[in-house]
Amino acid sequence: MREAKEEIGHKTTIKGYVGLLYVIKHGTPQLLEETIAEAVAIAKPGGHFIIGSSNSLREGTPGEHVETYWRRCKEYGVYN
Repeated sequence: MREAKEEIGHKTTIKGYVGLLYVIKHGTPQLLEETIAEAVAIAKPGGHFIIGSSNSLREGTPGEHVETYWRRCKEYGVYN
C-alpha cells in the first residue's frame, strides 16, 4: 500500500487493503483494528483513499468482526 500510495496515490483513488479472509473472517478484532489503523496511516494522507476489504464480506464471518470492521472504518476513515 505504501508503494502504491507514493507512486499513484496523487493520480487515482486507491481502495481496499483489509484482507477479507485472514483479517476480517479469521482474524481477531485486535488484528482488524491494527490493520485498519495501518491502512489509514499509510493511505489517507492527501486523500484519494477508500478503506475497504479486498473483496466482500463472506458468509460465516463472525458478527463481532463485522461490527469491529464497520466501526473502525467509520472512525478512522472520515476526511475532515
